[in-house]
Amino acid sequence: TGLRRSALSMRRVERQLRRAYRLARLGYWYWESDASSESGDGEIRISDEICEIFGVSREALNWDDTEAFCARYVYPEDREMVSKVFDDFEAGRMDNYTITYRFLHPSGEVHSVRSVSERIRDEHGRPLYGIGVIQDFTQIKAAEETLQRSEYQLRRAQRVAKLYCWHT
Repeated sequence: TGLRRSALSMRRVERQLRRAYRLARLGYWYWESDASSESGDGEIRISDEICEIFGVSREALNWDDTEAFCARYVYPEDREMVSKVFDDFEAGRMDNYTITYRFLHPSGEVHSVRSVSERIRDEHGRPLYGIGVIQDFTQIKAAEETLQRSEYQLRRAQRVAKLYCWHT
């Protein structure tokens, strides 16, 4: 029947999206306001990919507790900035953000992620939902750093050899 074909098609698209998320090292979270509560608090749902990025289980990630999350995962030099952005977003002082920060992976390695989030409000300014993505770009950052080192070494070698290069 048509309904069965639609359901199968939706499951296929969902599998394809999950593969794409994993390939891009991209995870997402979603929060929907609980209209029945005065504060508008609701449940936050996170994708499996976020847990994979951070290398821990959903329970260990402790996503709902910003302070505990920052203390456990965010790299010490980035912790204050990340905590402030998360707190401002949660308190409604900002409706979107884009930040880049480092975190300590359980493997002992330092990883870099970019987090982009947005809160959507109704016509009266009440929060309806929030959505965000986190992308692990550790490999991209490492490639950029390698390129910068190579460019520096090339410039240094050109100076030592008294070779100059210019672009027209």
